[in-house]
Amino acid sequence: MKFLLIASLISFSAMAQVPCDGAAGSYRTNPDSSPGGFVAATAYVHPAAIVEVNSQVCQNAYLQGNIQVRGTSLILHNTYIAGAGSIVIRDAIVGNDAVITGTPILIADGALIYGRAIIQAPATIQGNGVGTYLPQVFGDARVNSGSQILGSSLVYGEALIQNGTLRDNAQVYERAQVSDGAQVEKFAKVYGEAQILGQSKITDSAEVYENAYIRGSLIKNFVKVYGNAYIANGDVYAPVGFGISGNARIFGSAKVYAQSHVYGNAMVFGNATVFTASISNQAKVSGNAGLTNATVNGRAIVKGDAVIHAGSIGEDAQVYGSAYIHDGTPVIKGSAQV
Repeated sequence: MKFLLIASLISFSAMAQVPCDGAAGSYRTNPDSSPGGFVAATAYVHPAAIVEVNSQVCQNAYLQGNIQVRGTSLILHNTYIAGAGSIVIRDAIVGNDAVITGTPILIADGALIYGRAIIQAPATIQGNGVGTYLPQVFGDARVNSGSQILGSSLVYGEALIQNGTLRDNAQVYERAQVSDGAQVEKFAKVYGEAQILGQSKITDSAEVYENAYIRGSLIKNFVKVYGNAYIANGDVYAPVGFGISGNARIFGSAKVYAQSHVYGNAMVFGNATVFTASISNQAKVSGNAGLTNATVNGRAIVKGDAVIHAGSIGEDAQVYGSAYIHDGTPVIKGSAQV
């Protein structure tokens, strides 16, 4: 669908030969007396706007206010752009039923906005000048409140980016939300109805989806967080040595709090709760288990209604049932079962 929509937008090469695909119109003169770009007779451009000579405003596009359309930009279809301050569109394409309002807004360097996307100030959507149509915001996606969509990032579906940052090849789609200073970067994906908030960082090839909720946490490498998983570390992402990394999986209704570190091939799932703990290697914590200030590693399993407030569970040990470990710093390992 994405590529069909892109193809439906008039190509730069064709438009360069016949402005606005041969529609009636004229080249305007900008308010600074410089020669302007082509404006179709069916489009509207406010007298205070600037449309540079290699840019075009076509079809039923409507530009209200002192908009700046620079470089080789195309404004197409039913696009609506309005603002009393700085809205700059440079070397970008905006089309379909996109709405861009408020100031300041920068859409530049290969950016493509289409579908029914809504961009509200302040916002920056800016490519790196390499390739074509990068980044992209489309579908019913919304970008606002100081958000930045950079590099080759994609925002689509009904995704909401509200004071969030995407860079590199990040993707946020379906009904996912990224807000409150959260970042998604590299090849990371956030989708479903997942929420990323509070200075979180989702990076590398990590994926967060379904109804997962992340606040103030670092999720990296090849981690997957899904289901109704809840990960929170306050309002800033975890420092080095904490967070979720490696090939770890957090899913079900699991909860991970307060600078816990889950890494390797570890899994936390079911209704398990982890607080200031370390879970690594191939360890599994599940059921209604609860961990505080504990370490679980190796192939150890903690499950059932077990509660561990301190100590280390390692190798092939298992703690399950209604086990309750809370005094001192016990070490349970080997093939022990508690």
